[in-house]
Amino acid sequence: MEPAGPCRRKAAPRSCRRAVREPLGRRSARQGAYYGSAIIVAPVAPCLKAPWRVPWTRTWEDRPVTRRVDQDEPAARRASRTLRWPSFWDLAYAAGDHLLYWDPPATPPELVELLDAGLIPRQGTVVDLGCGAGREAVFCAGRGHPTLALDRSLPALLHARRRARDAGASMLCCQADVFAPPLAAGCADLVLDRGLFHLLPRRRRPAYARRIGRLLRPGGHLLLRFAAGDDPEAGLVTASEAELDRLFPQPGFHRHPPRSITMTAQAEDLPAQAVLIRRRARRAEPAGRRWSPAPGKPDRRRRPRG
Repeated sequence: MEPAGPCRRKAAPRSCRRAVREPLGRRSARQGAYYGSAIIVAPVAPCLKAPWRVPWTRTWEDRPVTRRVDQDEPAARRASRTLRWPSFWDLAYAAGDHLLYWDPPATPPELVELLDAGLIPRQGTVVDLGCGAGREAVFCAGRGHPTLALDRSLPALLHARRRARDAGASMLCCQADVFAPPLAAGCADLVLDRGLFHLLPRRRRPAYARRIGRLLRPGGHLLLRFAAGDDPEAGLVTASEAELDRLFPQPGFHRHPPRSITMTAQAEDLPAQAVLIRRRARRAEPAGRRWSPAPGKPDRRRRPRG
């Protein structure tokens, strides 16, 4: 027996869907609904890709949700398989270890300074990659920015959702892989990365940089924070200025000089570097070049009639 009303929706066409059954627990119809592995705290942001906005079907509110998503990309298929299994981060966030080692007790001052400087539009979209418990995402949402908190750990997103509700902020939490986020190109005015970049091996950083360049709209910024030195035991790999210039080359990006900061936590503090990278706006096309025909050829451009 299926519930009537808003819980029953029309499914996507059979040719563009792939059913993935994921038990996501109980969810009341009055409180909202899960969009696959995404946890909706606010209405779906327009920056999400269309396949992630396809209608969902619910067999019963106490039964697993069937997510129907267009999974054409191999990377998206791999991410959907790996996200269903608990990882080290799932166990750490479930046990509360994030409060001791990497969750900041307050909003980092470099983020407060960036928003106060006015470099980000008042209604600019913020994407927090590897949001964790959502300290920075909740702060940006409280400042009035449309915010998307993205992490691959479901327990981390549950902490972020609880923190957003306690603060009275409205944001969107989504479980996804950073290399296959369900986001449209040019959707972000600000991308936050605190502690994700230094966990990536150097061989995967070019793909990460390409993904960042795709998410940022012209004039958008990336606030990157990473460890100041290598730590093999913790798996932290720092980055030099030369490596950053290779990952975000000119003239497409402009990198500000790095600043020495401290990533604070309850148990210990980590010396780190903060780098602000801006994606340059597209160059304006020279006047007359677009509409001028080639020399010796007639002007065949279409003009309105009447």
